[in-house]
Amino acid sequence: MLARLYNCVLVQVHNCTNVQFYAISTKLAAMATINPYRSLERIVRGFSSHRRIQILELLDQADEPLSLGQIAEACRSTIHPTCEHVRRLYAAGLIDKASRGRQVFHDLTPMGKKAVACLRLLKQ
Repeated sequence: MLARLYNCVLVQVHNCTNVQFYAISTKLAAMATINPYRSLERIVRGFSSHRRIQILELLDQADEPLSLGQIAEACRSTIHPTCEHVRRLYAAGLIDKASRGRQVFHDLTPMGKKAVACLRLLKQ
């Protein structure tokens, strides 16, 4: 949708007067105020599964970053579903990946640490 909007704006800006340009830029500014809610939605959807919450807490309690195999073993799950949960957490910006040799290790981002703290407050 954003690419479509961007292309539409480029065409309109190319063929517009100053008044039309102002109207277009005002609409884009209004959309920018909605955008923080979309990024918040992305974060909340990132931990919208009990398994993902378990992974976040596991990474928070770990002394060092964990590999996918370590996460799967601790969650008593197999690699494939664990990989999907980790992928979604990564896409939400809640965990980070770092390669060491042939393995990839996962750790919480600052946003992930805030999410865990928020979840702990909700659990009380």
